[in-house]
Amino acid sequence: MTPPSFGDREYWDQRYAGASDEFEWLLPASSLDTAVLAALESSSSPAPRIIHLGCGTSSLSFQLRKIVPTPGQVHNVDFSGPCIEAGREKERALFGTGEGEGGGDGGEGGGMEWSVLDLLSSEQITRLAGEDGSPRPYEVVVDKSTLDSICCGDDVAVPPPSLIRAAAGDVPPDVSSTVPARSTMYPMDLLAVHLAHLTPPGAHWIALSYSGMRFDGWWPADGSDPATRWIRSETNCLPHPSRLWQLKSMEGIPVKEDHAGENAVAVHRPEILHYLFTLVRTDVSLASGAGD
Repeated sequence: MTPPSFGDREYWDQRYAGASDEFEWLLPASSLDTAVLAALESSSSPAPRIIHLGCGTSSLSFQLRKIVPTPGQVHNVDFSGPCIEAGREKERALFGTGEGEGGGDGGEGGGMEWSVLDLLSSEQITRLAGEDGSPRPYEVVVDKSTLDSICCGDDVAVPPPSLIRAAAGDVPPDVSSTVPARSTMYPMDLLAVHLAHLTPPGAHWIALSYSGMRFDGWWPADGSDPATRWIRSETNCLPHPSRLWQLKSMEGIPVKEDHAGENAVAVHRPEILHYLFTLVRTDVSLASGAGD
């Protein structure tokens, strides 16, 4: 049996086409409440913005809407157009508000923001970052197993420096002799770079994953210094994700088992856990555009 193509837009468009029912990955939406509230409280912004990655048809979008003072603080994004349209229509039906009514930017009376977004497109991320002079940083990133799906995809091309690169003066002069050039990078690493480009220092990335080892490759057990780590192509050099993000906490959350009924035979089963990670953005800068 061929496994689902989680890295393909066609798979997700087909999955969500005509689907109106909520579907929750891994755990209920409320499982992230405590972490999201803590992240919001840690922000110095009077109206911190949340970007919700891979919103799908999860109720998490509406759970986040309840948490923030104004709905426009929440920006729901997904690879698939059908689920974005479904979410937008659901919000309009439930609350009588739509995107843009009130600005979609945290203003009173409006709805959440909904966008089709390829999280691995440096061009789309650069546009979202507001390089046209209207910066739109996000203080909180919420990711409910989207990273798990992204990790199923193929390696991606290292973006050109015209789209995203290390800040001027940050790249050590000997990097070309110490770091081999490559044409591709892991999709997880590119996502981390993209999210760093969208967030200010101190921003929180809350990620729910089925794997407790999801971020192990960023901070190797041998204790090697991540500050010396770079991703380099023939034309560009990017900070390794471990220079852009620090792991603040990891929590194992038990998965509740479904029982077959009162007459089911009791057998011992190992505890199943999903994992909630909180990462914090460092002050390592990124740049984009033709000049430094």
